[in-house]
Amino acid sequence: KINIVYLAFLFFLGFALLAPPNWWNCIIRVNCDTKESLAAAHVPVIAAFSSGGVGGCFLGPQLIRWQEEMEQAGYPGHWLPSREEKCMPPPEYRAEVSSMDSPDISQFGCTGPNNCYPTEFRWEVIIVYLCYILVNHAFVKLVLQGPVASYIRRRQRTQDAKLFGTPSEDGGSTRSVGGVDSDGDELSSEQASDSDLRVRA
Repeated sequence: KINIVYLAFLFFLGFALLAPPNWWNCIIRVNCDTKESLAAAHVPVIAAFSSGGVGGCFLGPQLIRWQEEMEQAGYPGHWLPSREEKCMPPPEYRAEVSSMDSPDISQFGCTGPNNCYPTEFRWEVIIVYLCYILVNHAFVKLVLQGPVASYIRRRQRTQDAKLFGTPSEDGGSTRSVGGVDSDGDELSSEQASDSDLRVRA
């Protein structure tokens, strides 16, 4: 089941990167434009989990162009689009600003202010995305569950055997007569006895 959730997660992220604007993209606010943001108002339940703005105007960076043009045309204050005006500038200023179809406002197949990615950039992100997945799986299989982890475990067992002895048949452990010091070097019987007495003291 966890693999199904994992695959679904990867699919929806990849879909959001490559798909044209749609209600799903506007809920997660990736590759979304004004047209689809307004249409997403009718999406039930799941829209409540969005970061915000679903069903309203999309506040893309292209708005700066409209704001600057309206300021030059004498608009007082700081303008922001509203759903009531269909996210367009006020009627009396529309002749003074770039049209909705202008490449300064609508681009990369998106309508109105947006955060749509160019096609080339989308594929670059997908390649990085896939490389990250491969590196992550390789790390788990080769390091955490593979030869690297096996080598570390064998080394740890060897060190434990030198320090604490090896398991005996009756479930206890056997230890070399001389023992080892803190550096892992073997001690003579006398040195080991002196060391035990110091510890007990």
